[in-house]
Amino acid sequence: MEIGGVIGGLYRTCEWITRVAFLGVLWILFTILGLVIFGLFPSTVAMLAITRKWIIGEKEISIFNTFFGVYKKEFLKSQILGIIMTGIGVILYVNILFTLTQEGFFLLKVLIVFFTIVYLITCPYLLTMFVHYELTFLEYFKNSLLIAIFNPVYSILTIVGIIPLLYLLGMFPVLFILYAVSLSGVWITWISHRIFNKIVRKKEQLGGT
Repeated sequence: MEIGGVIGGLYRTCEWITRVAFLGVLWILFTILGLVIFGLFPSTVAMLAITRKWIIGEKEISIFNTFFGVYKKEFLKSQILGIIMTGIGVILYVNILFTLTQEGFFLLKVLIVFFTIVYLITCPYLLTMFVHYELTFLEYFKNSLLIAIFNPVYSILTIVGIIPLLYLLGMFPVLFILYAVSLSGVWITWISHRIFNKIVRKKEQLGGT
């Protein structure tokens, strides 16, 4: 029997807080289990798979079983995605270090900073798209890049939501450890889901005309 009223609201709030914390703990444990380097992207993908299910209304899933299942299933594929993402990030970082220490190259500096910003706002969409669709790696990168470019408001909302969240959690180290990644995942997934639904509605409208 579902509890109603204020008590029911408090119960559901506490339940949600506990679930998000548990998801954060799983992310940490499985990242460490993969020696960090090999566990980071599979754990992140598994976490986002769960936040996606929460966002679409599947709240009664087994968090551990779902997390572990996705972790195993997507371990290799997420590693490849992670290597590509990390490689691009390293290249941009090295270029920034080099160009910013040089005299001149103004246009080149602007371009590199621009590409770095685009890269940073593309990464969240890339990961959420990975757990939402079955695509090729090229399609993941192409579509997430297009989403980032043509949805600037949502991209700004993603950043605006995460920065103050991490700042507030940073005041409480224990809460930061438990909630920083999982709450960020919930927020990113919520934003991405709205964009994906928007794209679906647009396709339906075009198909009906």
